[in-house]
Amino acid sequence: MSRVSPARTAAFRLLCRLHEKTDDLTPLPVLLEEAARHIPPRDAALAAEIVYGVLRSEARLAAATAPFLKRPAALPPRLRYILAMAVFELKELDGIPARATLDQAVQLAREQFGAGLAGLVNAVLHKVCRADSLAPGEAESPPNPANSAAVTAEEDKAIHNEDIALTASLPLWLAALWRKQYGPDAALRFARLAALRPLPALRLNAAGNPDSLNSLRALLKAEGALFFSPCTCILPSASTIPEPGTHCEAKKNSRIMDIADKAVRDGLASRQGTASQKIILRMAEQLRKMADNGSFWDACCGRGGKSCALCEQDVSPLLCSDPSERRLDFLRADAKRLGLNGMDIISGKAQDIAAAHPHAFSGILLDAPCSGTGTLARNPELRLRLSPDKLKAAVALQSELLDAVWASLRPGGMLIYSTCALNREENEDQLTAFLSRTADARLEEQELILPERPEEEGQDILFHALLRRSV
Repeated sequence: MSRVSPARTAAFRLLCRLHEKTDDLTPLPVLLEEAARHIPPRDAALAAEIVYGVLRSEARLAAATAPFLKRPAALPPRLRYILAMAVFELKELDGIPARATLDQAVQLAREQFGAGLAGLVNAVLHKVCRADSLAPGEAESPPNPANSAAVTAEEDKAIHNEDIALTASLPLWLAALWRKQYGPDAALRFARLAALRPLPALRLNAAGNPDSLNSLRALLKAEGALFFSPCTCILPSASTIPEPGTHCEAKKNSRIMDIADKAVRDGLASRQGTASQKIILRMAEQLRKMADNGSFWDACCGRGGKSCALCEQDVSPLLCSDPSERRLDFLRADAKRLGLNGMDIISGKAQDIAAAHPHAFSGILLDAPCSGTGTLARNPELRLRLSPDKLKAAVALQSELLDAVWASLRPGGMLIYSTCALNREENEDQLTAFLSRTADARLEEQELILPERPEEEGQDILFHALLRRSV
């Protein structure tokens, strides 16, 4: 009798924790890092693939087994996770023999539930292997939005909340919200994007040594990186993870990942999504025009990805603040790694800092705490953690922050408001309410940043707006 691999054991434990402790807000990458300390690297990589894959497509994976179960909803939840893990491996991962996947799932079920339900798992998965698709009428993977961006009028009428939810394993209430706010066509597109695995994106350090940057660009391009700007690129996919312990070679483009990892270690690059980089480039262009008018403030900087990118674009002096010292420690480490100066990093709530600095800043970035619904491809665990009440709480906090930081903006100054939310209440409606109560505020532009090329699909969807204070 074979033993359950460290990869499947770690993936199963993580899926149990994520489903059963939805109030635990520990980011999934942190949970995966913790698990990786105790298992070999290739097992850790496979565990991550399984967890991310199951979370992005759990509803469709469940639909694959439903025809072969008398009462799918009556199964113990943990048995459903085992089935979902196995179906994901069978349908989505190359490099792992089906017999290995079935054997591991059966052994894991036997460990958790005994021989009876292990036999059920064995029978169901053999039937899934013979099935033509993940579910009757469903493709094995979400349709590519680049090939189906336009939905016909007939299809539009036929799109229901359940269709949107099934496409990306969304909570039904969120599918309904998107359909109501954006229409069925856009809601289905958002769901398809949320179900995709985003390609890794890289931001080259614009403040780095020009010769080193040129050499890095040449190396990355030679290995297939796609550049959107001189400092923004997407790397080719690491497509498969083979079964640990076998002699099967991964098809992962390891050379370009090695190049990227070295560039990050050497301070020549950072990992950052393309949408965030687009916002930074637009912000930097606007803020540099105001360079003689005072300093700038990143009011909710978090781990400082946008702060560092702004500093690389020569936007300084720059005050960076966040309530979390832990997040600020990441920013300090990144600033050192990237060789950046000109950032004053302080801990504190934006409301308190604003009260202490009236009319002090010519430019403010408010990257507001939000629901994160535009990041579901990258943060699939949010599907389990979000609720309508949490969205309402985010709206209330954003409103409070807007009012607070506005008092720190100089006349003629500019406030950039940004979220990673797909929710009009956090974006357009939030600004409409703010403008209605703020006489000296003028909206100059607002935009929902969506993928422009197929390679960008799965990247975060961000909202940003530019507000100007009257002189």
